[in-house]
Amino acid sequence: MERSHYIKSYIEAAKGQSSGSGVPPWCKDFLSSFATTLASNSRSASGGDRYFVVSAFREAFSHVIPGNTMLKTEVEIGNYLSKRYSKKCSNLIKRKRIDFVIERPGYGVQFVEFKSNLTFNDLAAAMVEMQIIKKFVLNSKNRRIHTASLHLFPGRTNVAALREFNKVMGLPIDDIWVFCTGPKVAFDIKEIKGFRSSIASL
Repeated sequence: MERSHYIKSYIEAAKGQSSGSGVPPWCKDFLSSFATTLASNSRSASGGDRYFVVSAFREAFSHVIPGNTMLKTEVEIGNYLSKRYSKKCSNLIKRKRIDFVIERPGYGVQFVEFKSNLTFNDLAAAMVEMQIIKKFVLNSKNRRIHTASLHLFPGRTNVAALREFNKVMGLPIDDIWVFCTGPKVAFDIKEIKGFRSSIASL
């Protein structure tokens, strides 16, 4: 399929910024992997298919994760469910998949819902998913449970307003991370570094 403008923008931004000064090696690897995989995937994708953006991001994402942590992808929430809720309720949600689960052994676990865009609907869906985590996941005294949503591109969205909305709703999402700035696509290196640093505090 012919690449759309926004796909070309992702590839160009990732390639350009991967060689920039002040970008740590792990971040360069992330950007290079994302650009290479996205360029390859988008050539063979069928019209209307946007899943290749998610798959390219998932493949590159491991470079952002520090070496002292474990990264799991597409994990069924049933692996973490508390048994004190009704069978009907548990059956409803146990096969729901969380995009990323990041565990720092002996310390904490972070559940991350990934959305390629950031709109009200994207955030609202992530908020429900993360509220499920906070209400139904078995909490251990030996680990901290943290929720996050990760968004690739906000377009012209008022990010500050959506973060405030999340607070008003009781913080179902502990942290909202946006890896690109808009309206012109550019990777926010400071934000990506901040996400990586947050894992160390689990």
